[in-house]
Formats: sequence, C-alpha cells, structure tokens
Amino acid sequence: MFAGVLRGSGLGGIDPEEERDPPPQTTKVEIPQETHVEQSFWNDDSPPPALDELFSKIVRPVDLSDAHIATLNISILPSCSISDLVPLAADGTSYLPSAEPEPTPDKASYSDAVKSDADEFRKRKDLDERLAELAMDNDSVFRTINKTTKGPDRPPRLAYMRKFFEGLENMSRYWDCSLDCYYDSAPQDCRQHSPKRQRLDNDPHGHDSMIDTTGTGLPAFVLATDDRVHGKSLDEAAPKEPIARSEFRTKAEIRRIVDDFLRSIEGSTIQPVPKYKGRRNSTGYLMPDNIRSDTVQGFVEGVAWPFQSTLSTPRTMPRVCFNKLNLPIRQSAGVYRVPLERSKARKGWVEGPVLGIQTRPEVNFNQTSPKAESNARRLDLLRELGALLQLAQDRHKEGKEEVKPGEGKWWTSKVRWGGGTGVQVYQDEDENIDVLQAAEELSEPTTDRVGSKDRELRSPKMPTSMRKILRYGKSQWDPKTEYKAIGKQPGSPYDKVFLVSSLFHHVAILKLTVHSAYLDYLESSTLPSPLPEDREWCRPKMERSRWYDLFEKDDRLELFRGLWGIMTYLTREFAQETKSDPDAL
Repeated sequence: MFAGVLRGSGLGGIDPEEERDPPPQTTKVEIPQETHVEQSFWNDDSPPPALDELFSKIVRPVDLSDAHIATLNISILPSCSISDLVPLAADGTSYLPSAEPEPTPDKASYSDAVKSDADEFRKRKDLDERLAELAMDNDSVFRTINKTTKGPDRPPRLAYMRKFFEGLENMSRYWDCSLDCYYDSAPQDCRQHSPKRQRLDNDPHGHDSMIDTTGTGLPAFVLATDDRVHGKSLDEAAPKEPIARSEFRTKAEIRRIVDDFLRSIEGSTIQPVPKYKGRRNSTGYLMPDNIRSDTVQGFVEGVAWPFQSTLSTPRTMPRVCFNKLNLPIRQSAGVYRVPLERSKARKGWVEGPVLGIQTRPEVNFNQTSPKAESNARRLDLLRELGALLQLAQDRHKEGKEEVKPGEGKWWTSKVRWGGGTGVQVYQDEDENIDVLQAAEELSEPTTDRVGSKDRELRSPKMPTSMRKILRYGKSQWDPKTEYKAIGKQPGSPYDKVFLVSSLFHHVAILKLTVHSAYLDYLESSTLPSPLPEDREWCRPKMERSRWYDLFEKDDRLELFRGLWGIMTYLTREFAQETKSDPDAL
C-alpha cells in the first residue's frame, strides 16, 4: 500500500547482507517453446475458414486448440538476432546504433556536427547518456535508490532511466537470486537475554529473584519445550494445591537445573535455525503484475522520449475485430507520437500507435500434465498474436472513418412497427420536455431508490420521448487518437508492426509483417476481389528476438539498442528513401 511512498526514501529497501528468515524458494523460469504452424494459400478454390465462427465458440482457455492458431495462417519464424529483426535502410545500412559511445568532440567539431545535423547529434547524445546509466552495476544502483550507499564513493547519478531501475529494484525482491544464501545458524542459547532482560534480572538490592517452578524443579518454559520430562505433561506435573514460599527456587538454582537439562538433550532436541541473506523477500509467482508493467514501461519510455513519443495506457478496450466478433486483447501500454500542434498535445491527442507493450503474469509453463502445458503455451502465443493483430488493425485505420455499430442500418434510422404515434401512451407527457436535460437527470445517482424491493422504483423512469430516439452503438475508437501507420512505407501494402513482450523478468521484441488485404479480410470475412498478385498476402510473417534478462547488464544494453534502432526506423524521413519497396516479403 505504501510501496510508492517508501520507494526511494531508504525506508523500504532491503539490505542483501542482513540476516533474516528465508523467503520461499525461487520461481523457476520456463520460457515457452516456439511453435511451428503450417500455412496455406487463400483463394477462391481454397477459401479461408470463418474466423468469427471459430473464435466465438471459445468459452474457457481450455477451449483453445492448435486449430485457432492454424486458422490465422501466420508464419511463425524461429528467434533471430536483434540485428536481423531491425530492418535495413534503402542504402543497405543498419538503423541499429553502435554499442560504443561517440568520442567527445572538441569545440570545432561540436559546432560542425550541430550545424550539419542537430537532431541526429542530439539523439546520439541522448543514447550515450542512457546507455551509460544502463551499464551501471545493479548493487550500486539499488543502493542509490534505497539511499543505503556505502563507502566514500559518490553514488551514481540516475536521470533518464531512474523509473526503470526503481521498478527493477522492486522486481529484485521477487526474482533476483544472484545473492541467495541459505544457511543454518546456531541455535540461540536460552541463557542469553537481551540487555533489557538482563537489567530486569539483576536485583539492584543484591537479592536473588524468586521464580515459580510449578513445584517440579524445572521452569515452565523447559516443560513446554519437552512435555515428556519425567514422563509427565505440564498439566500433570503442575501441583494441585497452592505452592508454599519455601518451595520457590532461587535464580542460581534455576540456572543450574536448566544447564543440566540442556546438556541432557543437546544434539537431539534443539535444531539449527534456517537463515537467509540476499535480495529477495518473496518469490516470483507472488509478484504483482503492475511491478513488471511499470518496469518495462520505464525501460521503453527511455527510448520513446528522444523521438518525440510518449507512452499511453489503453483508453478504450483493446480488441481484435473478426467480422462482427470483437475479441478483447491484453495490452499494457502503447507508444504514440506527440502531435506537433501544442494545442492538440495539451488536450491529450496522440498519433499512432508506433509500437505496443504487453506484459503477462503467467509463470506455469512447465506443468506435470502435457495437456495443461500445451494449453498454457498455446494461450501465451495467442495473446502475443492477438496483440500484434490489434496493433496492425489500429494502424490500418489511417485515413478511414469509423462505422459505429448499427450506423446506417434500418433499425437505427426508421421507426419500428409502422411508426404509430401511440396517443394513448404519450398523452400524459409534456410536449415541451427537454430530452437532453431529462437524460442528464436520469444519469445522476439517486439515494431514495437504493434498497427498494420494487422493480419499478429501482429502475430509472425514462420519458417516453427518450424511447422514441433511434441511435446507433457507442464508438469503439479512441476520440483523441489520430490513427496513423507511423513508419509504413508509402505505397507499400505491407506494414511492419512491433511489440515489446515480457514474461518473468525477461523481454523480447516481436515483429509482424502483414499485408493490408489480410487485415481487410479479418474485418469483413470476404476475400478481396481481385486477389493481390502477391500470393504471400494471406500469410503474415512473425519474427521474434531472443529473450533478454533485465537483471543482466549486457542483455539490457543490447535490448535498448534494438529498440532504439526500431524507433529510428519507424520515425525515418521518407524523402531519403528510394522508390524501391524494402517492406515487401
């Protein structure tokens, strides 16, 4: 509850060198295996199946099968390197930046670089600063966040990637097992007391304390340790009558009895106490999903800002449209470009999407049952495919106008049942009633009807004139999003869609190359006429990078460079491109 308040204050930090009770065992990381699916060619002789009919029969996750993946006809390629995932420029050069920082220029070269290409020089400076922060040691960064730095060394400075490292420090409490140390500590001696207890035991007047031993010659806590002492339980050993003062024993006698008792049971009753040192205080499957989402968003945010882009959580329900079927899709956030007009930017308008982010909390991919394991892997793959298709459909909305549900249909434009006036029904209603004002009053909450058992009192009473209004369904597009396929080659039917996918504490980049005719078929369930000349139009291609561990310095550096190259590709200037189509399959 107070994690956000304590973060960065040092009060909620964990010292990996502090001895404490051991947390649960680490959650095993099992990355889902890649799946290969056979594809087919769609034409009039071999038409594609009806996607809406197949997916509408899904009630539970166990209803998913390989047929749902095969029906999408998406070619799933093996994982590749980040350099192969980032497209090449028209001249054959790579958009992937170099890993080595640029040398510090002198005054003359700095002035020349700024004059030649100020934007490119600024981005390279931003990249070097962020790479320098990502190259820092985890321990020093975590101590800086928790304000527990040691030694005379100056703590590292965190600026652009601070949000990411704050989330990573939270993730380390569940996943970072690099410093795990389980061991058994020596049992604590019952004769050792805290300083406060020692002060209480010492009589300032020099008299021994008198301790009630329940008449058995042993203190009560010894009997509670092993109730089989002398063959009697504590209740049986307790006296039935009040104890006289002469039967009380002094502190010295009690200590002698306890020493004899501990020596008699040494090595058999007292067990060592398990202890732990490390970063974790829990285990991975117990981590809240918002920690993973905040961490990945903080990482991508460091890439988006230099390209005049921002991150935005979904403001409408993300969905994939299969004809008349809308399937909800899991999407954590999306990268959108900020409009150049300041008035629109202040009002919250965005352009895009540029790319998407999806984090998932699933951890059980290696189960005892083969059927359950295949179901978990299949569900995870379909979630990734659904997120890619949802991004592709949003980018495909560029230049189009939304057709709201029921818009242009007869039941939203013509009066039903002949359009009778119904004088007997409407005769008691005021003709001058303001329909909009009445609708606002009905939408306000009322307290006099709460708890009423009468259905008429609990349901709002609408004016009859409100019932005569014919309207279509609610809009499903974000009203403050200008949908654009940012980075798509003009005139090319193919679009490249990128998704940042996250599981456990790992991140992978996915790319989907999809034809516009394929997206049109998903929305209409009708084959294009005439069919495109390219036979591959019905076989989208999905590529993915390997999984990068955010706790590993080299992994997050390579991942950041890959995302930087993707953003450079998507925000490139098309005037410099040739007329060739590098986006074709």
